[in-house]
Amino acid sequence: MENKPKEGTKEYYDSIPVYYCRNCGSLRIMAVGDTEDSDDVGDYDYCDSCGSTDIGKASIEAWMMLQETIYKNEYYGREGKKPKKDYL
Repeated sequence: MENKPKEGTKEYYDSIPVYYCRNCGSLRIMAVGDTEDSDDVGDYDYCDSCGSTDIGKASIEAWMMLQETIYKNEYYGREGKKPKKDYL
C-alpha cells in the first residue's frame, strides 16, 4: 500500500500533477466538454493564455523547473526558494 500524503497538507497538493501549456508554460488550461472522469488531457483542451492545444502533464516541481530552464521565468514558490534541480 502506498503511503499517500494526508489530504489538505502541502505534500498532498504538491503530489497532484499539473497540466501546462508546452508552448508558453502557462497553467491556465481550459477543458472543453465532459472531462470530469478523465485523469488525462482531453482532445479539446487548450491554453487560455496562448490558445495552444499542446498540453503537458508534470509534477509541480517539474513544472517549476521548466519555468526556469525552458521558459526563462524564475518561479520561487510559496517559501521564496528556488526549486531543487533534481526533479527533471
